[in-house]
Amino acid sequence: MVVSLLGNYDIIQQPKNISEFSRKNVPFYMFIDEETEAYMTNSSVLGNSKRVGLWRIIVVRNVPYSDARRNGKVSF
Repeated sequence: MVVSLLGNYDIIQQPKNISEFSRKNVPFYMFIDEETEAYMTNSSVLGNSKRVGLWRIIVVRNVPYSDARRNGKVSF
């Protein structure tokens, strides 16, 4: 499962009703930009493990557009 969170606009929601099999076998990736990373780090949501619940956080650097709404349309 892949989600992108850009521009620090959205709130991270954890997947619900995930079976133990899926927890072990399905990758849960969330792509965030540097602005969102800074906010999450400062609010102690994101630590050194780069994980938030089931989500494995991947920071996207040098996003193509300055407007976060446009970056959400780009396939990474």
